[in-house]
Amino acid sequence: MIDQIINLGKKIWDLVAANQPVVNTEMVTAGALPTGVTGWENLERWSSPVTKLYRMHYENLYGMTVVDFTYRVVYTPGGSYEGKGAYLTGVTAMPAHLNVSWGYKFDMKASVPQVLNAGTKANPIGAAQIRLDWKVHTVMSHDEGSSYYLVRGDGAFEDLSQLR
Repeated sequence: MIDQIINLGKKIWDLVAANQPVVNTEMVTAGALPTGVTGWENLERWSSPVTKLYRMHYENLYGMTVVDFTYRVVYTPGGSYEGKGAYLTGVTAMPAHLNVSWGYKFDMKASVPQVLNAGTKANPIGAAQIRLDWKVHTVMSHDEGSSYYLVRGDGAFEDLSQLR
């Protein structure tokens, strides 16, 4: 059933834990593929991977940067199944750079809470929502936030975090 989209990857993973980027020898990814397909290798005509780079930083009361974190959102769009649709594989978020000052704790989790069909039944477009949740805290303060992105099998990318 090419019009039903499923996630064959992991749904939630740690990106940063205890001020350290989480490094997995096997990259944690998600995908938006047709139901019944066992993996990306059953599809064809994949496009090149797409990478978006984001940076976040926190400053203390003195204007010094105490958390400086850069991460990548990566996905591979364009896979088709039997000549139809546009699906996703390799959907992930990964640390690129992290610097945390003494006395501060930074944690971040990534998840793909939903995959869906952004196209039609006849021509499905796999889409995945990526959510990043982070926390910065010290013995005196706590702050947390999140970012949301939507990636699609036709290559479209949308930052859902931006205020409109």
